[in-house]
Amino acid sequence: MSFNLRPTMIASLLFTCLIWLLAGCGTSTMPSGSSVPSGPHGAEVPVEGDADEATNNDANPATDEEVVDETQDPAPDETDNGDDIPSDPVPDDTDNNDEEPEDDTTESPGGNQTIPADTTPAEDEEEEEEEEETSEPVDGVLCTGNIVIDSPDDLQYYENCTEIAGSLTIDCPELTDFNFAYLVRIQDNLTVQNSNSLFTMSGFGVLNHVGGDITITNNPGMIYIAGLSQLTSVGGSLIINNNINLAELTGLDALVAVDGGRLEIAGNTNLLNLNHLSSLQSISGSLIIRENARVNAVLGLANLSSIGAGENGGSLEIYKNESLKDLNGLENLIEMPGTVHIYDNANLICTYALRNLTHVTQDLIITGNPILSWCEVDILVDALAAANGVDGEIISWGNLETEDCDLNPYHSEDTDTPI
Repeated sequence: MSFNLRPTMIASLLFTCLIWLLAGCGTSTMPSGSSVPSGPHGAEVPVEGDADEATNNDANPATDEEVVDETQDPAPDETDNGDDIPSDPVPDDTDNNDEEPEDDTTESPGGNQTIPADTTPAEDEEEEEEEEETSEPVDGVLCTGNIVIDSPDDLQYYENCTEIAGSLTIDCPELTDFNFAYLVRIQDNLTVQNSNSLFTMSGFGVLNHVGGDITITNNPGMIYIAGLSQLTSVGGSLIINNNINLAELTGLDALVAVDGGRLEIAGNTNLLNLNHLSSLQSISGSLIIRENARVNAVLGLANLSSIGAGENGGSLEIYKNESLKDLNGLENLIEMPGTVHIYDNANLICTYALRNLTHVTQDLIITGNPILSWCEVDILVDALAAANGVDGEIISWGNLETEDCDLNPYHSEDTDTPI
């Protein structure tokens, strides 16, 4: 049903509603006994009784019926004329406003922002590219001077070297590992010493040339030499001394020549054999095997055919190896441009492997081997005399004395079987 309201009545009605709305907006809380229901977002909605009471206050009785009838259904009126008469107070957190929405990209990283695909991911890609670039050294990084590593922190300055124009010394008791992943050449000496916790040399994975000496000494924690597997020659001497827990010479399998000095293996208490020297063919200086308490064989030297061929000559020195029983593995030695000195090997019983020697340019000394029969020494001397002989002195004493050499004949390669 519709009504045709006069302008005066409409103005009176609007004034009444405005008073009511102002009173509602000024009240922050409702009494606990209020029956006024809540609208969306907590706004208060007037009920039919309140509208009637407001209308009855009008002085013009002729319009009472029309006003009451009109206010019986206020909600549609307020809804339909929302642009003219506000219905409910709008709370601060409502979304029904005409304000321009904020740009999501201005929110903090913790907010619900949508990050453009070409910002942060692009920065991450740049960082990954930088990391990849730093993981590989520039080609041909030449590090000059003599480098000494005496602290683990020193390693970071040389990890990208591909060549060292000088010597490298690692002398660091607390060092547990190192990695020279790109180091191919060392022009002078390589020394690894006094490292209590270093158990291998695997950090030299691509090293294939050392122009001077290699010295591996006084490393009580070292068990393997693995890491020199690319090394085929040494420009100076190879010295492996006083590594009390070294068990094997793993990592020297490719070594063919010691070109500028001696091969010395000494004082390695737990070394059992020389098996990983099976590719070695020549030593320009001396071969010294001494004071290795558990070495029981030298079969790993089976391809060695030349000792002391360098300018200064060399010698064969085998002494104080308590477990060594024979010299099998030295059969290919023909010429010795120096001294042969074999002494104080407590369990040596056979020198059969030296029977192929034809010439010793200096002295032949075999002494202090308590269970090596002097008869075997004499037969060795006779074999040399039949060839080019011994140019120096022949010294033999402190070996096993026997009255009848027939009772202590020469031993074959099987040291337990006499020939």
